[in-house]
Amino acid sequence: MTEASVRIGWAHPRPGGRLWLRCAATGGISLGAVPLSSADGDLDRLVLLADAPLAAGDTIATLQPSRLATSDEPAWSLVAIHDGAPVPIEVDSIPDVLHTASVIETPAGGCTIETSVDRRGRVIIRLRPRQPWLEVGHPRQTARMVTYHGRLAGLSRQAPPPEGGLVALLVDRDRGTEIAAAIEGTPPNVIIRIDLDTLPDRPGHHNLIVRSSLGDHRAGWHLDDVPAKNRSLATPIHARDGTHDHLHAHPRFTDRNNVVVTVSDDVPTPPPDDDRSTWEREHGELLSTQLDGQEGSRSGFADRLVRWVVRTWFAVTDTAARRRRARRRTRTDHGGATDLYLLLANRHAIGGTVRATVNMANALARHTDHRIHLLSVYQLEDLDPFALDDEVRTEVLVDQRQPPSPSGGGIRGWIRRHAAPQPTRLIPPGDGRAYRFSLWTDLVLARRLRGIREGVIIPTRAGLSIVAARSVRPGVRIVAQQHLPFDNEADQLRPPLLDAYRRCDAVTTLTDADATRIRAELGEVGPPVHVIPNSVEQAVDAPARASGPERILCVGRMSPVKGTDLLIDAFVHVNGHRPTTELRLVGPARRDRLDAMRSLALARGVAERISFLPATARVEAELLQATICVVPSRHEAFGMVIVEAMNLGIPVVAFDCPNGPREIITDGVDGLLVPPEDAEALADAMVRVLSDRSLREELSCAGRRRAADFSAGAVAARFDAVVRST
Repeated sequence: MTEASVRIGWAHPRPGGRLWLRCAATGGISLGAVPLSSADGDLDRLVLLADAPLAAGDTIATLQPSRLATSDEPAWSLVAIHDGAPVPIEVDSIPDVLHTASVIETPAGGCTIETSVDRRGRVIIRLRPRQPWLEVGHPRQTARMVTYHGRLAGLSRQAPPPEGGLVALLVDRDRGTEIAAAIEGTPPNVIIRIDLDTLPDRPGHHNLIVRSSLGDHRAGWHLDDVPAKNRSLATPIHARDGTHDHLHAHPRFTDRNNVVVTVSDDVPTPPPDDDRSTWEREHGELLSTQLDGQEGSRSGFADRLVRWVVRTWFAVTDTAARRRRARRRTRTDHGGATDLYLLLANRHAIGGTVRATVNMANALARHTDHRIHLLSVYQLEDLDPFALDDEVRTEVLVDQRQPPSPSGGGIRGWIRRHAAPQPTRLIPPGDGRAYRFSLWTDLVLARRLRGIREGVIIPTRAGLSIVAARSVRPGVRIVAQQHLPFDNEADQLRPPLLDAYRRCDAVTTLTDADATRIRAELGEVGPPVHVIPNSVEQAVDAPARASGPERILCVGRMSPVKGTDLLIDAFVHVNGHRPTTELRLVGPARRDRLDAMRSLALARGVAERISFLPATARVEAELLQATICVVPSRHEAFGMVIVEAMNLGIPVVAFDCPNGPREIITDGVDGLLVPPEDAEALADAMVRVLSDRSLREELSCAGRRRAADFSAGAVAARFDAVVRST
């Protein structure tokens, strides 16, 4: 940054037309907007969007673009001011840093606010008028009745309020026919009740409309931070009575979050009948089984030639690597700076290992003098979720966003065309991402590793550690990272992984328990095993949580290993004591797993209080809206979200499961631990924290102190010591 500047890391829309920005600033900088029609340096029409200047360092600013709604100007440019002069604004990851803040609904001026980044790197704020609408929330549904509590939103301050009464209607989207619904209350606040048995006995979609003297107002749910509610909320399906019992009515939200009631004769899909032993098999693992079965069908001469050449080359290099690395060097102190190569399967994805590795790369770049390289074996899509320090050099070995050209490319193109469809020979089938690798990625990866003549290679998953141990030159050191609990690795993967670790120079784990386990397996002939936890950026100057319903947050993929089912069971008890509390489940999920969790929520009667949200790179934004963070895992490698929550002062409740939570949380001091898989105990702990404000404050303060042990600087120093002594 320049002497006075601000960098925007991510943006997140908030209710009421507010916007959160994570910024790195020099302090004393105010954020405002000037009309786009004026020059950037023209501050005569400046509108301040924040009540106070930014704090120095890493901070989260709360902006209020709704202040622009009273102006006639349709477009504005975000500006930063320091001592009365404009300051440059830098934006990470242009243009997708603001993609989650693209539209902010605000009732302040009857408009929507859209944000974007133009080619010059300016943050543009556009105001677009819209018709007032009926803002609703969670629907309440009984046997045959669905109830919506709502209020008219988007009313312009200049426009008069609606006169006379309001009429609620269900309008057939295709036929235009109208059916009256019961409505009561005093505008702008109303209650609408729909008897689902009064809907027509034919399939159709019915939009919920409120008619007033101002016109027709569509009902929807916009003024919150839950996108795509048609995928995020579970809503019950109502079976019709009488002669048309083959029809059912389904109140739901559209992809634009408007209310629609659908009458259909489709048979609802039953919840999956799952054996929990299959829950940890990701979609890709199932695909890899299919690919293995297809291997024998490739019998062309070119394919057989490629496989024979690669197999022979791998055998020769592997034998040579075994012999050279068997003569382990005497360990000395490598005092100078060196090249560190962090090796990921796919950096362009949202996941715990990716986030932890990017944090480590940034920490090493900022707090050590090493040269940091981040190697991604493949890239599947245009996604760059985690910002990297400018000093970190990145490289993608195989770009899979486009299929290989059917012709051309010379000898390299010919080899790729024949090697890309072949299954991997280097990544063992026990690695859960083996299906993403191929014979082509094997060749490119092995060649890249062989091309490194000095430095330290840091593989971040089991399959990559095995490849590195087979491929690197004798002068290159390997510090393998074990990001999963060793006992959770597939049975067929452990023997080759241990063999690879014996040829590494050091192994790092996230917890003491895992380090003890691996040391016991390696015995006296193994390399040193160190404990290096995941790191987090130091606590930011976060905005105080706005008043609102109590919110429980769980971050992680939806699966039994993460205890999603146990948390829903526990939430039933919490809901009985505190019925207004919300539960937000944030993380990736297979389609059938998501359906299973929705079905469970419906069966337990708590679906209307649960939001199912996709994985996000902006975990902090979710944490800052939470009252407590819950980690219900059956086992956990580390529990990075625990440290992230502590770092922001969010109290944490977790199962005392192997391995991570018990090594981070001191029960009753900086968090609460309950017996593993005890849903009732988990519910009691959540109710206790939600009910006791003083306890929340004590856990929050102690958690911030504990999070300092996992700061980027502290963890970088520990890893630097391992590198220099290896």
